[in-house]
Amino acid sequence: MKNSTAIKRVLITGGAGFIGSHLAESLLESGLQVTVVDNLTTGRLENVPPKSHFYELGIESPKLHTVLTKEKPEIVFHLAALTETDVCLSSMLEDIKVNLLGTLNTLKAASQVKCKKFIFTSTGAVYGDIKKLPIPENSNFSPISPYGVGKLTCENYVRMFYNSLGMKFTILRFANVYGPRQFPKAGSGAIPIFIKKMLAGETPFIYGSGKQIRDYAYVKDVVEASIKAINNGDEKIINIGTQKGTSTRQLYKIMAGLLNFKPAPKFTDGRSGEIVNSILSNKVAKKYLKWRPKTELETGLRQTIKWWKGIKH
Repeated sequence: MKNSTAIKRVLITGGAGFIGSHLAESLLESGLQVTVVDNLTTGRLENVPPKSHFYELGIESPKLHTVLTKEKPEIVFHLAALTETDVCLSSMLEDIKVNLLGTLNTLKAASQVKCKKFIFTSTGAVYGDIKKLPIPENSNFSPISPYGVGKLTCENYVRMFYNSLGMKFTILRFANVYGPRQFPKAGSGAIPIFIKKMLAGETPFIYGSGKQIRDYAYVKDVVEASIKAINNGDEKIINIGTQKGTSTRQLYKIMAGLLNFKPAPKFTDGRSGEIVNSILSNKVAKKYLKWRPKTELETGLRQTIKWWKGIKH
């Protein structure tokens, strides 16, 4: 990406994580000054680009205001979040603490340093189970997990800060993002789970029937869309996905072929809070961000497998 704007300083919450670290690298390559904030709960220190300014800090911390006052970012990319989907009291309370209060804290800090734009990472989980696919941005909302409920609430807080303080925003609703540096979390993340198990010669489990459909977007494509949001899509809510669906059974078959893994999958009970089918329309992204996905699923999986084979796990 060429830095064609006057923007010089950006800050990424969750910048030591899977998506955030790829974003940090791309922004640094474009010549921007990058600050990374991450509490390293799921993020990894080795993911943080050496040339970035790194703060080990949670987004709900009062110290976040001090960091933004010092670094004075013109753009804030807010990616830090818990992604728990289990419908239980403990996960809901933790979601409120980190995702809601943390987002409010980040919004307040960004507004106080007169941030030019707040780019918020949301999720297709805000829609819940929608029968009509692919899902457009103006669909009804019926999230079925704490993560989806929390993200939808945060979207409204982002819009509220714009309405009251005039801080520009773009909200990006990501599909299922995959790629290098993604590790399994609490049993979720089919692609890293399948790769890790298959490389170890173990047969992965598939939750439920395996007929559930997901929209898998490669991390490099998602990062490109995020960067395009710096100069485009003001005050828009935009899906970032491939507009293509792949069932878990199909995914298993493709990955088994790429890894020459012969055993058939094992099946286990489905999970609460899990969406059955999700494919995101990307027409709005094409219109306002001039973005479309470039990476076919098999190509992205090959790159992801190559990365897994090259690391110690």
